[in-house]
Amino acid sequence: MSSEWVGADEALRMGLVWRVCAPEELLPEARRHAEILAARPISSLMAVKHTMVEPIRPGIAAASARENAHFAELMGAQANAAALADFNERR
Repeated sequence: MSSEWVGADEALRMGLVWRVCAPEELLPEARRHAEILAARPISSLMAVKHTMVEPIRPGIAAASARENAHFAELMGAQANAAALADFNERR
C-alpha cells in the first residue's frame, strides 16, 4: 500500500508468499508447483478453493465496499489531483 519494496524474507514473514527460493530456481519451482496442481482434477481444485474462500467471502465483499467508498470519496480531492498532476509532469 505504501509502494515500498518488500524483500523476499519480509514477504514470507508477512504471509504474502509461502516459499522463498533463489532467483534461478524460481521458474523451475513455479513450474513444478503448477504441474502438481494441473495433475489434480479441476473439480477438486474448485471445491478446495470454494471451501477456503466461502467463509471469508462476506468480509471480502465488505472490505471491497469500504475500499470503493473511500476511492469514490478521494477521487478528485485535492491530494488526488496534485498526485495526478505530479505524475503527469514526471512523464
